[in-house]
Amino acid sequence: MNTGYIGPNAQPIPPVAVPANWDDEYDVVVVGSGWGGLTAAIIGATRGSKVALIEKSDVTGGASRHAAENMIVTGGSKIQEEFGFHWPGDKYDPMAGAAKYQEYSQWTIDDELLLATIEGGKDWADWMTDLPGIDWVCTGATMEDRPVAEKKQNTVLGNNRIANTLEENALNAGVELMLATECKALVQDGARIVGIKVADRNDKEFYLKANKAVLLTAGGFGVNLDLLEQYIPTAYMYATQGGPFPSHTGDCFRMGIGVGADVSGVNSFSCWEGGLDEYWGNGDGEFFHYFWHAEKQVIQNPWLKIDKNGNRLEFFALMTADGVGQKNWTMESFSIGDLTNAARWSSSIGHRAFNIFDANFRDSLEIFNTTAQNPDFDAHRYPVNPEKTVENSFVSTDWESEFAAAVARGAISKADTIEELAGMLGLNVDRVVKAVNHWNNDICAKGEDTELPVPYKKEWLIPINTPPYYGAANGGQISKTMCGLRINPKMQVITPEGDVIPGLYAGWYTAGGIGGENNYGGQFGNPTLHGGVAISGVGGYMAINGILELE
Repeated sequence: MNTGYIGPNAQPIPPVAVPANWDDEYDVVVVGSGWGGLTAAIIGATRGSKVALIEKSDVTGGASRHAAENMIVTGGSKIQEEFGFHWPGDKYDPMAGAAKYQEYSQWTIDDELLLATIEGGKDWADWMTDLPGIDWVCTGATMEDRPVAEKKQNTVLGNNRIANTLEENALNAGVELMLATECKALVQDGARIVGIKVADRNDKEFYLKANKAVLLTAGGFGVNLDLLEQYIPTAYMYATQGGPFPSHTGDCFRMGIGVGADVSGVNSFSCWEGGLDEYWGNGDGEFFHYFWHAEKQVIQNPWLKIDKNGNRLEFFALMTADGVGQKNWTMESFSIGDLTNAARWSSSIGHRAFNIFDANFRDSLEIFNTTAQNPDFDAHRYPVNPEKTVENSFVSTDWESEFAAAVARGAISKADTIEELAGMLGLNVDRVVKAVNHWNNDICAKGEDTELPVPYKKEWLIPINTPPYYGAANGGQISKTMCGLRINPKMQVITPEGDVIPGLYAGWYTAGGIGGENNYGGQFGNPTLHGGVAISGVGGYMAINGILELE
């Protein structure tokens, strides 16, 4: 951990004193409306608690709404038992699952917390399956909303319908939903957290009392460069873009630090492969771009990929034992192509993959599409199908226009010669020319790739010889940060001495540690025990049950 200079956006946010008058009073105040917050709010309200759900966006669901599926890795839920899925053995075995997952995490996870989260996974999945309006399909480790599972909708906003269903259940249960409302500080009375200070869209401040607990389930800090530099320095060095969503600024994490919380999961994170280097390199200077934009889909294909020195880099398609969704899927080879690519490219010379292709890229995309190893899981590499896309304001179905806009802002370089392109990418011209000539004359002409440990398919060996030429640097876009507040198995936030901070709970990813220490994508396929979205729900489930048990 960086122990030197701490940037302003990594400074702890101190608590405020109890106000003379509270503006409203609740049993539980939940901050963040992803799967964790919605789960906790619904359960709390249906069991008789007065619950407020605070969301700084205009809509509920957070990043969870934008995910494709919901993964419970160890199985055990009723729907997974019916399907016949278990991991790592032939029956649901929490202890075996904990031991196997600890191997991937160098035994750096608290055993009691890990076991509680495995059990919480099956229980949350059962709760979700029985919730009015939820209609998802088990495909093994994952549950997908039925239209997605049946290919009637693509995975852009794959959980959109589920998010709406959860919100409807929350409102029907009596949850008071406060949109466009930002948590500004925790309110502390002695050692106990007794409420929060919030502000609405007009910056009017309110004090909300929480008689039982405040639950922070607002996600991680993947777009906060100061926090990344301080607590996840590898991500700060490697990631070309932050994420998974602009709302992941880490304010709630800083509030927890401000009341004395310990930190767990230092330097643990995961990256998808889609991050074009627009913050450190060429482009508009933004650290976040939506992960389904066409320029990202285009660049995530098996072009000629080189490091800064001109050496070729691998491209990994999905790697699993028997294919996701098969009953005999063991997950023993649990490495997902997009995460593995991000790890490989980010650790290369220059920490980037430099992609080079030519004017025929549209035809090449069609070839890549028809030769995909797993069309379902490689779908994010190809332009969005407008017929199966939920209407949204984040990404259009006009991929050609989105690609052209990326060229216009410099995220993708376009040049008449390879020499000019190399200069635009900031690369040594001679090395790039040599790499392209080697690709054309020694690999494509031969029709066989024999120089990489994971070779390209013969169909992917497409010469680069038609101007204009295109190029872009990409690496990893942060998909989750697993560093956060240290919690116990009841999801209570604790101090460095192991003492509970009364009245304060945290859900994943505001809480950290379930991925262990120094754990990042490629080391384990999706290093959060359960899939990133599902474990948010699991954390909310565990936290609200911990709160209600202590009444």
